[in-house]
Amino acid sequence: GCKQGLLVFNPYSLKTSGTAYKTYIVDCEINNKNIRSYTDNQIINKDIAYTDKIELSHNQNMFTIEFAALNFNNQNRISYRYRLTGYDHDWHYNGNNRIASYTNVPSGDYTFEVETMDGANPELKSGCLLQVVILPPWWASWWAYLIYFIMSLGIIYGSIRLSLYMIKMRNDV
Repeated sequence: GCKQGLLVFNPYSLKTSGTAYKTYIVDCEINNKNIRSYTDNQIINKDIAYTDKIELSHNQNMFTIEFAALNFNNQNRISYRYRLTGYDHDWHYNGNNRIASYTNVPSGDYTFEVETMDGANPELKSGCLLQVVILPPWWASWWAYLIYFIMSLGIIYGSIRLSLYMIKMRNDV
């Protein structure tokens, strides 16, 4: 009650927005350097928000990804979770922190996934994917292993020929 009369509040009559807010990846840093600053060996040719895949060399295995949900209504009730599929086993629950950092990621194909969860509507989730490919160094690529295999076959063949030649020389003496 108050001076003006009786106030009645029913929490079940509250309506929340039924809109899932789109999540975007807004920035990326590789080896503590912005992805747009790689001009001589360009990684992406359009904005990171519209990029589906980035390809990195073996020495670019430290990266930070920043993401955001387009919710201008109440940013405090938005929470995030992310994972790098193929590297992480579980989701990282980040609260309302919008940055994910990874260091010393081995070469391979990964998918970075981020999900946005609204505190008022937990069933409304939106997400974003980014495929991250870290190339192996030249000495660990498939053609390098092929060269190693051919060289080892050559060494085995040469050592067998040398031992047969030594046996023949010993028998001749």
